[in-house]
Amino acid sequence: VSSWGSNIDGTGRSPANFSTAGITYIIQNNATPTTSGAWTVSGTGSIVKVGNGSSGITFTAGGNLTFNCNLEITGNATLSMGSNNLTLSGDFIRSASSAGFSQTAGSASTVEFSGNSQEVNVTTLNGTTPTDSDITFNHVTVSGSDVKFFYFKTNDRKMNINNLTVNSSAVLTLYSNPQ
Repeated sequence: VSSWGSNIDGTGRSPANFSTAGITYIIQNNATPTTSGAWTVSGTGSIVKVGNGSSGITFTAGGNLTFNCNLEITGNATLSMGSNNLTLSGDFIRSASSAGFSQTAGSASTVEFSGNSQEVNVTTLNGTTPTDSDITFNHVTVSGSDVKFFYFKTNDRKMNINNLTVNSSAVLTLYSNPQ
């Protein structure tokens, strides 16, 4: 928590922890930030936001990420999981960008959607600009009771899900816009 600050440049008051409710953590003042290990954000109603929507940024996970909150990847930002796992129990919101999300192909990395009534939104920036790039999840596990994938494609871009596991009592519904 000591590397976080309340000001845009990262200075200012640091949060007490990553478990306080209703905090937005914006990763924006470094073009290539990397965690030094596993990171958990568990505050109810909190958001982890990668990027500011305009500056290019690639956030690399240096360990497993567990977000019991919403995760938003803004335009011009990328979350790179490498071979680390992402467990998300809030909404996954991917705004229009050139990359957005990456996993090392063929790795043991798994994205687990564990929330109940969870929406995985691979959609638009502020509801106006359609996503214009493919997104690939190489290993996905769904353990939530009502997980919905929403993907709104343009220009024949695709959402690819490889190695999908839906645990017993989990429910996954896929939605896409008609083209």
